[in-house]
Amino acid sequence: MASQKKSLTAAFVKSASDGTHTDDKVRGLTLRVAKGGSQKSWVLRLTEDGKRKNIGLGGYPKISLAEARKAALAIRDGKEPETAPVTIAAAQIIAAPVAVATATAPTFWEYADRWIAEQRATWTNERHATQWTESLTIHAYPHIGLKPIDQITRDDVRGLFLETGLWYEKHETARKLQQRISKIFRAAVWDGLAPFNPCDGLVERLPKLPAVKEHHPAPHYTEVPAALESVRQSTADDVTRKAFEFLVLTAVRTGSVRAMTWQQVDLETGVWEIPVENDKMRRGHPVPLSQQAVAVLKWQNCYTRGKGLVFPNARTGKPLSDAVFQQLVKRLAIPSTTPGKLARPHGFRSSFRNWAAEMGYDERLAETALSHVPGDASVQAYHRTQLIEQRRPMMEAWADYLINS
Repeated sequence: MASQKKSLTAAFVKSASDGTHTDDKVRGLTLRVAKGGSQKSWVLRLTEDGKRKNIGLGGYPKISLAEARKAALAIRDGKEPETAPVTIAAAQIIAAPVAVATATAPTFWEYADRWIAEQRATWTNERHATQWTESLTIHAYPHIGLKPIDQITRDDVRGLFLETGLWYEKHETARKLQQRISKIFRAAVWDGLAPFNPCDGLVERLPKLPAVKEHHPAPHYTEVPAALESVRQSTADDVTRKAFEFLVLTAVRTGSVRAMTWQQVDLETGVWEIPVENDKMRRGHPVPLSQQAVAVLKWQNCYTRGKGLVFPNARTGKPLSDAVFQQLVKRLAIPSTTPGKLARPHGFRSSFRNWAAEMGYDERLAETALSHVPGDASVQAYHRTQLIEQRRPMMEAWADYLINS
């Protein structure tokens, strides 16, 4: 990666290319941009008692250029910065010098960055990399990010969750973070860079709290026809509106719709073959298309002329962002059955599932339509049929319900 030194601007930071970019206005403040621009992080380089150390200030865009400069100046003045992600950790970093990584052991931050980059190709949803990077940048890097990975102890990791209050205040976030850190350490142990995984047995050593699983807020199925009509009447662009309608008609995952290509579709037989790489369950998923779903595709075919993506971003030609669907539902304020929560795009799958149950459809048909495999491990091992033709009348009935209600 190239290293550049200049007075950074907000516009430059937003579009910065791979490498390390040093800010002339605040001595030692640098912006690190991972390969492909997948991650941007602020680091302050200091020298104390002849020893050089780096202080993580958080990731961009969570931390803006102005906030990074403010935090860096505060640390140089020996003060506690106000920027949220580094508030707790900065005083500890100033007071206690961070150990310098050995030639054979990278810091946790460095190794985690590398591990995430390696995993990106195996993740079906690009949001995973963003979610991993953000959670580590905000919650883990300020505490253990700059320690050599072979020097991180069980107490270090346990303190990350307890001393910050994360385990109590954001329990679900903490559980996901613990799982992510553990996966990174398992890889580091396998690579011979860490002597053990400090997350092994960690959950058993943390206070027991009631597990509350949060499901995607979903509208009641009786509200879905009205919700779909509000989408059709919205000011969103044609592609977004048609893509969302198709999403609800087929009850598939948003990632599969966004990555959908014409090569996967057979309009004559009315079947859409979701390939393995676009299927969360990693087994491929054929979708019988209702007449209404085929009508959406025929309309869209006039726009894309049957080439490339079915629902491309009108401006860039690339796949639609998942945020487009999220923002659309939020802007229309579509209610959900969860008190105080608006519906989310993924929740419409739950609406379909509840409708299918109320209409008396066989559980296997409904679950297979959602690309789920019902039953225990032994049942799943033998249940390999996709029940395409058996599912077709159910999907036609769902589409009729949405259009005619």
